[in-house]
Amino acid sequence: MLAFGALIAGWFKTNPRNIWLIAGLIAVIGVLLFVYTKGRHDASARAEARQKIAVAAAVKSDEKADTKSTTVLTREALVIDAKQKELENAVAQVADSVPDAVAVAAGCAELRQHGISVADLPACQPAHG
Repeated sequence: MLAFGALIAGWFKTNPRNIWLIAGLIAVIGVLLFVYTKGRHDASARAEARQKIAVAAAVKSDEKADTKSTTVLTREALVIDAKQKELENAVAQVADSVPDAVAVAAGCAELRQHGISVADLPACQPAHG
């Protein structure tokens, strides 16, 4: 390795103009390498900025969707609540002497469970239609 260094040093002594040519070439390569590295860093920074902007836009879009869905769900809950109140009012207006079909079916099922025949009860017969 020292012999190689000695050969290069000897060549530079015999060709001093080439020292400046090689030094200039090394400087140009260094500048080009710096510019290339700087460009890669700038491109990376731009890509990272684009990614951050895309994430921010997605978060904003999600927030808008959440707000919209909350508004829709609130409206639907109000409609359901209003229908529930209408149903409660309608049921409250029915006289207690008129049993509904569910109450009749439950009563028939309870009679059957206790072993009581419901064959003679018209209310417990299946509807023929």
